[in-house]
Amino acid sequence: MSQNEQADKVLIVDDDPINRQLLMGILGKQNYVLSEAHNGVEAVSMAREIKPDIILLDIMMPGKDGFDVCKELKQDEAFAAVPIVFLSTLAEVDQKMKALKLGAVDYLTKPFNPEEVMVRVENHLKMRRSHLKALKR
Repeated sequence: MSQNEQADKVLIVDDDPINRQLLMGILGKQNYVLSEAHNGVEAVSMAREIKPDIILLDIMMPGKDGFDVCKELKQDEAFAAVPIVFLSTLAEVDQKMKALKLGAVDYLTKPFNPEEVMVRVENHLKMRRSHLKALKR
């Protein structure tokens, strides 16, 4: 990584501490700046504060669920191009379609494969970097 490049910022949002710990362990092997939020309200606040490059978002959380978080963030121009990847135990097609229609770029069901999580996160970050580079031209 060159000096003018910064590490990608990943926001992990899940009300289950075991899931957060697992994702932190998987993604901690990469050169990412990792942050975690414990619920939807905290996720929105942290996203506005740290401006992540990608958000890994659980759906079922107390208070504000992942769908509400995604909808709120995607209505904000600052997050229009930030990839949101849902990670959920909900595997029904209608849940996946709802997530994608709200602006998510991907949807992984739990339990997830660690290698698949790493590859998908890196692929979405590569696409984001390419998009941002094209905008600067």
